[in-house]
Amino acid sequence: MINETTSILNYIGPTIYGFTQVVLLVFCFIFLIKSKNTTASILLLIGTLISLIANIAQPIILSLNSTSVENIILISSIVSIIKSIAYSIFIFGLCLLILDYLKKLDK
Repeated sequence: MINETTSILNYIGPTIYGFTQVVLLVFCFIFLIKSKNTTASILLLIGTLISLIANIAQPIILSLNSTSVENIILISSIVSIIKSIAYSIFIFGLCLLILDYLKKLDK
């Protein structure tokens, strides 16, 4: 049986994660405005935005379509793939940014 402490713990992790994603989104947006490397900054912003949208959408979609265990597994799997793609976009943008930075160090 789930007690009150377990219910509170179930909200702490996603709340902290959601907060950090919003902060990251804000800083990616600021970086896009201030950066000369627009390709990398756009990729960072897109990856963060897709990840944030997927994290917000998952519980909403699950609450609307959680009629069976199969639906829950299917929805969770699809959202997991979307998040993985979003993280890959972010990482690619970060790699471009690091490579650009390393080129500037060599000059």
